[in-house]
Amino acid sequence: IEWWKKSFPEFDDYRNFAMLPLFYARVFTGEELVYLYSLFKSPMRASLNPFLLVRIIKERLEPMMPQIREEMPTVAEKMEMLEIDNFEKLLMISQSAC
Repeated sequence: IEWWKKSFPEFDDYRNFAMLPLFYARVFTGEELVYLYSLFKSPMRASLNPFLLVRIIKERLEPMMPQIREEMPTVAEKMEMLEIDNFEKLLMISQSAC
């Protein structure tokens, strides 16, 4: 972790990057990801910064959370869990899904 902080000082937390595979492969099912991405009616802001990708997705989905809660409550629950403070819990969930 010390190496990470020295090598990437402009990024706030290495767990932001580590959330990406959890988001795509471990937390949400394929059906849930299709649902989430179907909500986007225009392109998202692009970034080559892997630390920002989950944050960009979450920011774009935030205004749609009432709709998501109504249509797919389990997806809303998972979205609310995607916080750095829940990283260890998400990691355990993802490992049990393997």
